[in-house]
Amino acid sequence: HVNGDLVNHGTNCTVDKGQIALQAEGAEVEFRKLELTPLE
Repeated sequence: HVNGDLVNHGTNCTVDKGQIALQAEGAEVEFRKLELTPLE
C-alpha cells in the first residue's frame, strides 16, 4: 500500500524461497519502510 492505496498484488506464487528483487523502469527509485508479508 502507498498512502492507503493498494498498488501491487500477487497471486498463484510458486516460489517459496530465494531472493527478492525490486525493479524500477526509467528512473531511480528509493524505498522507505518496506514491509513484507509472508504468503500462506
